[in-house]
Amino acid sequence: QIKSQMDDLKKMQSEFSTIIQNMREGLVLLSNDGSILSINPSAGLLLGIPLDNYAGKYLLNYERGEEMRTAIEQLAQKKSAEFIITKGGRSYRMLANPVTTGGSLMLMMDVTEQLAAEQLRREFSANVSHELKTPLQSILGYAEIMKNGIAKPADFPRFIERIYREAQRLIALVEDIISLSHLDEGEDIPTE
Repeated sequence: QIKSQMDDLKKMQSEFSTIIQNMREGLVLLSNDGSILSINPSAGLLLGIPLDNYAGKYLLNYERGEEMRTAIEQLAQKKSAEFIITKGGRSYRMLANPVTTGGSLMLMMDVTEQLAAEQLRREFSANVSHELKTPLQSILGYAEIMKNGIAKPADFPRFIERIYREAQRLIALVEDIISLSHLDEGEDIPTE
């Protein structure tokens, strides 16, 4: 029975090891003092840590950034840490958590595309605001001139035509935004 349990444990350990070794995300197990207990190949590659000679070496010997130093200090106080580092033109979110049995675990995920998409969304929002504001100001200006009686009745058809064109432009912009929103969500664009 003990042999059967040992075989089961070895099988589970082998499966777990296979998963950890083949993860795309980096994973580092640290001792209480910040020395490396275990590291998977992804983390080794990212941090430049040789997989054949890491045991007992300090993580700060390989990654000396201020964020990493702060994270190690927080982990020593049994606090979690989250930060982003940039290496080789790529951005990595680092999640560090203390482990109840002692030591800590650090997970590294490539978030380069996610951060680029967030930046594009911010730029898009700024551009959309500007593009919507321009026709609205034009409509408001023409309507105000007409409302205050500043325009001559002969100018009304020209002003009404301009208001109509700007309103059509607004509708087209809103339809484009809705289409982009559907594409961003991975949906088909509705057709009418």
